[in-house]
Amino acid sequence: MSNFSIEWLAKLPYEEQERVLKTLSRIDDLYPIEINGKKFYIAQEVVGLIDSLWAQLGNTEPFPQSG
Repeated sequence: MSNFSIEWLAKLPYEEQERVLKTLSRIDDLYPIEINGKKFYIAQEVVGLIDSLWAQLGNTEPFPQSG
């Protein structure tokens, strides 16, 4: 396994590095969505909220998702 570093992460205080790494380690709990060509990871509950709001607007098809 090769060693590498994320320079911007290394510049953060230790506590902030821990927070970022804990968030990244939960990526399996998150769902990818793409907005304007950028990929974001959100909680499954938020996906459900988006779908619900989409349906309330009168759309019968599921919200178009990419992943």
